[in-house]
Amino acid sequence: MSTLQKANIERPKIDFKKLEIDDHAVLRARERFKRKDKDDALRYCRSLLGHSRYIGETTCERGNRAHMFVAPNKVAIYLTLDFREIKTLMKIDEKSYIVYDKQEVTEAVNPQHIFSEVNKIPLQDKLIKLYNSEFKKHDRHEKKMLKEFTEFRLVASVEIANMRLEQFRSKGTAKKAKLQNQIQELENEIIANELHLKDIQDAKRRISSALSTLLSEDTK
Repeated sequence: MSTLQKANIERPKIDFKKLEIDDHAVLRARERFKRKDKDDALRYCRSLLGHSRYIGETTCERGNRAHMFVAPNKVAIYLTLDFREIKTLMKIDEKSYIVYDKQEVTEAVNPQHIFSEVNKIPLQDKLIKLYNSEFKKHDRHEKKMLKEFTEFRLVASVEIANMRLEQFRSKGTAKKAKLQNQIQELENEIIANELHLKDIQDAKRRISSALSTLLSEDTK
């Protein structure tokens, strides 16, 4: 079974009758695809989704977690995690991260990107398999990191709140300064973890975009 066939089998089911569309998605449909109104935008998205390939769970252009689909005309559609609402849609750059033809990769647009070895793989199906593998790897890493970071942030927030209360009640300048340093250290650690998580999500989004380009190219 080819990579492309497996991608179709793993595609989740969508209840098109109950599918709704977010106001932001309506706005994007009007701006980018000349749709007239909400009903027209919803019909357009339903049509695209009916012929789309499922990429996976990622983050959309607004930074929200969403399920990503790609249609044959290189349009990415993002649905909520329960598959009940369209959050946004956008045109995929035809030269996202790699430039290729049907048989071989001809040029790496950004030699520093995560798949710097991609120009050594001649077949498109192998590229799809590679990107699928990397997407799943980043997906697992992101979910693990998100769970750990959420727990850490909750615990750190409680510690910071307790230290702020102690700082408020304290009369000693040295004690206040010491508590402030401890608070700052925890806040810096939260920010560092947020940035690390964002890096993972950004890399995953780049992978999903490149994978979308390959899959939509294959449907032509």
